[in-house]
Amino acid sequence: MMKIFVLNSGSSSIKFKLFEMEPLAVLASGVCEKIAEKKGSIRIEYGTECLSILERSLRITDHLAGFVLIEQLLESLKIVDDFKELDAIGHRVVHGGALFHKAVRIDTNIMAKIEELIPLAPLHNPSNL
Repeated sequence: MMKIFVLNSGSSSIKFKLFEMEPLAVLASGVCEKIAEKKGSIRIEYGTECLSILERSLRITDHLAGFVLIEQLLESLKIVDDFKELDAIGHRVVHGGALFHKAVRIDTNIMAKIEELIPLAPLHNPSNL
């Protein structure tokens, strides 16, 4: 069963969906909001038969803490056994300038190019990295 995690890391939020590819289904979707503010929140909608919702209000210190929280909650809800078992992770970067016109595999070279493009999207590209 192929699972793909897709995310959009913004300046103060992380939006995500977890897909099972065959049969095509959304296993979970959600958002971490107000990252680095006094009081943030996370909301996860999950379940293919009956929609369940998990909501928590808590301080999310930075994007890394948000990603760790998402991973921990998806594992504790038994939506995934282990994030290392995901087949792919897709991430939308706000501005790829003239360098990026299609999906690319992220490596240190691509990360360096995204860092060079921070002036084009100073609120988003740093958190995208």
